[in-house]
Amino acid sequence: MLHVWNKWRSRMPAGVLALVVCTAGISCSTGVKPGFVSGAFNSRSIVNGGLAVGFVVNREGSPSLKAYERHLYTDQLASYILGNNPQLKGKLDSYGYVSARIGKPFSSFINSFKMEGELSRRSVEQLKEAQLRRRFLMLVTILPVDEEIQLPVEVEGVGGLINPEIEDYEDVRYQTGRLKVVHVQVYDTKTGSKVQDQLYSSDDGNILLATERHGRRYTGNSLMGALANSVSNRISKSGNNHPPAPSETVTLNYIWERIAKSVPGATRS
Repeated sequence: MLHVWNKWRSRMPAGVLALVVCTAGISCSTGVKPGFVSGAFNSRSIVNGGLAVGFVVNREGSPSLKAYERHLYTDQLASYILGNNPQLKGKLDSYGYVSARIGKPFSSFINSFKMEGELSRRSVEQLKEAQLRRRFLMLVTILPVDEEIQLPVEVEGVGGLINPEIEDYEDVRYQTGRLKVVHVQVYDTKTGSKVQDQLYSSDDGNILLATERHGRRYTGNSLMGALANSVSNRISKSGNNHPPAPSETVTLNYIWERIAKSVPGATRS
């Protein structure tokens, strides 16, 4: 099984594409403004002021993440950010520091964020009172989008070893993708204002994270070739040869890296 990045939209049937767009669009009806990044959130201000990755949560209405999951996902994202922006070494904090700094109100701080979909006025005041040593605070919400997508089977005629001029074999490629979407918000802890509000998904840039399975089957008239490939042909033609989609963990790691590469000042984009 191979994880690949597939430019999939141009090959998707219209009905499937519409379903995916509609599913991803769930978040758009909640006031999310994809693409909003303030000019105050730039490479210089991040390096000078630092960045704290506060927490990762599931969208309100979805099962809550356990504390260790919030901690794990947040640390993973912070690690990807540091790996793509080495200038932030010593200037990047994560879940543990933010939790300790805010103290006992941290649980209610998280719950309020989940319910409101952003920091409430009270939460902004709590944030200012906490006086984080980093100027910017990143908060992430995993949206309730989790779709497994079987891409159309790709078939290509191939010549055999005995008669290479005759395409009596087929190379068959099956791919299955997983669509997940997260909402990223960054706040300026000094002013309490939001400086970034964006969506990231596993199909950004029309490239879908997918697993792959491929093989070759015989389609000619040779009796021996037909017998040798009869079983594989039946399986291939059944349409059940798509591999399992990438796991949620693999998909989220892919999105964490996409977020990290988009942070102003990142060295790898």
